[in-house]
Amino acid sequence: MSDTAAADPVPPNGAGGSLAYDKVAQAAALAVQDAADYQRNALSLCAAAQGRALALMLEDVASGNVGRIEQYSVIYVLALAGSIAASATASLISEQASTILKNFPRD
Repeated sequence: MSDTAAADPVPPNGAGGSLAYDKVAQAAALAVQDAADYQRNALSLCAAAQGRALALMLEDVASGNVGRIEQYSVIYVLALAGSIAASATASLISEQASTILKNFPRD
């Protein structure tokens, strides 16, 4: 066995590799992929809500009816917070998947 193989943190596939590690690695990859899908979907919804709230605010300003702008502002801010939360959630999931994989026994 060479020194480079011993330093490799990922076991090789096949007879010398750990089937359990391979399964955990696959599950971690799927978790990260699901987190990215979640983030993409949440960001799409939040962007649509932000756009609609902003359009309604501008419409009210143009028509001189500014009474509901505060309500639309709340919707806009909550949609903005939702996009930030979705990104943070996806990041945390990715970090946890990486930590699980890094700490999983390889023998």
